[in-house]
Amino acid sequence: MMERAPRWGGPVAEEMDPMELTLTDTEATELRDLLDGSLGDLSSEIADTDNPSYRLGLKERREVLRGVRDRLATP
Repeated sequence: MMERAPRWGGPVAEEMDPMELTLTDTEATELRDLLDGSLGDLSSEIADTDNPSYRLGLKERREVLRGVRDRLATP
């Protein structure tokens, strides 16, 4: 099983099993919009952060959210 930090920059733990979630088209659109906004905010915060370990955690979080966003891509 793949290992990763459960909290950005926290101790490494085993990743949990995948979860299946069924969304309506409206819910999926809202979630995509929410993720897009959060990704933009994270990029700004990463650029403004001087603490290297905090920046690394933010980058890890951004990658996780990008992965979710990519899976929600409009068919």
